[in-house]
Amino acid sequence: MVIKNAATSIRLPEKVFYGVAGFGGGISRNMISLYLLFYYADVVGLSPAYISLAIMIGNIWDAVTDPLMGFISDHTHTRLGRRRVYLLGGAVPLGLLVFFMWTPPSSLAGFSLFLYVVVLITLLYAIYTVVAVPYLALGAELSTDPDERSSIFGFNFGFTRFGELAGAIVPHVALEFSDDIINLLHHKLGFFSDSFAERATEYFSQPVSAFRFTAAAIGIVITCTVLTTFFGTRERVPHEPEKKPLAPAKLFGTLYGDLFSTLRNKPFFILLMAMLTIDVGSGITASMMMFVTKYWLKMEGLVSAFYATYMFFAMGAAIFWVQLSKRTTKKLSYLLGQSILTVGLFGAFFMAEGKILRVFILLAFSGFGLGAYVMLWSLIADLVDYDEFVSHKRREGSYYGVYTLFSKAAGGVGVFFAGLYLKLIGFEKGVAITPEMLFKIKLLFGPITALINLVGVVIFCFFHYDKKEHERIQRELAQRKERIVENHTADTHV
Repeated sequence: MVIKNAATSIRLPEKVFYGVAGFGGGISRNMISLYLLFYYADVVGLSPAYISLAIMIGNIWDAVTDPLMGFISDHTHTRLGRRRVYLLGGAVPLGLLVFFMWTPPSSLAGFSLFLYVVVLITLLYAIYTVVAVPYLALGAELSTDPDERSSIFGFNFGFTRFGELAGAIVPHVALEFSDDIINLLHHKLGFFSDSFAERATEYFSQPVSAFRFTAAAIGIVITCTVLTTFFGTRERVPHEPEKKPLAPAKLFGTLYGDLFSTLRNKPFFILLMAMLTIDVGSGITASMMMFVTKYWLKMEGLVSAFYATYMFFAMGAAIFWVQLSKRTTKKLSYLLGQSILTVGLFGAFFMAEGKILRVFILLAFSGFGLGAYVMLWSLIADLVDYDEFVSHKRREGSYYGVYTLFSKAAGGVGVFFAGLYLKLIGFEKGVAITPEMLFKIKLLFGPITALINLVGVVIFCFFHYDKKEHERIQRELAQRKERIVENHTADTHV
């Protein structure tokens, strides 16, 4: 068994501080996932094909830079550590770019607007990568105990899901309930003057203005949460130092070797393939959510309540899946959760206008299954130990960089597919939705996405890396590090 000590067990406050940055990332990325396609296609008037292509370009660029950022952070040496320094440097630019993503100049339209979105989303995702990849690698380094890692990433999962919930609700509230909030603050609580309340009401009556205000608020939040994690955590897991600095001529070869060596790790490769299909499905469902609630269910006013139900059950279920993994295995927990989610996606086809209770039950059921996704993040940290055992290197950055590459590329493909699908079935702003178009939207959101998810479940059945093997590897690593310390101590006394 792994002995809990200063290197394996961390205090609750630090777990909370680590998880906080997940809230900022969740709120900004989910606002993009849920609203960007809808905002530019239905509010601004950009072609769905244009905006979905822009999102896919941004995701692919984002994905390509992830492994590079992982490699860079693995080979970074500063007095602030090799991970947290990037949180400090990226916090403010990330907040600013979130704001500009939702404030296109009114003079742009068509292809010029498409170029604006491509440039902004590429810059935004680049800075997000600078922060997110070292952030995930930091979580793997906070402890060497596999169960403690599940707990750490459980906090990350909970804060991220809570952020995603806020990313779904806050824009909707700004669009639909700003008048009620202004009236409450003005007439009931007396905060505003009559003239200010009138100007605020007029401002929020324009959807573009509501999105702009929301983006400004979220930009501030993401900056503050990233800085909170920077100041509230410390880097601690020892790793074997490089024997000598890398020569510039060898950098590319080392980068190539580090990244492709992750794919030669068979359990990690199987995990990636399973995650790839599941995240394609997630990209489809997230980008189609607003279209489903507005045109299929005709319950646009309940979209926040729907998403809140889904995310609350996912956050609560994460605790259940973490505890189950301690008593069984992480693999079993993940397979059970994803199987539940797949059944829920099939059931989504039977949602109907006016059947509110049925919708809530399906969302709660699916959210419960989604909570098991936390197992993937914890398993990657365990597989990094296996890689260190073989290669004598700690490469959390490379592993989480490759993971986010596949995850974001898959999500981008899902969004692109959804936008292209809408274009092919004839969706355009102002065009009436026919029964045939509605049936095709239902087919995509339910059975098609469920089948994609099912492929990922089947692939993950071939994943093999059990607790006993991991405990053996950790014992070997602990002994190896003790020998390094002993040799270093002996050298200093010579």
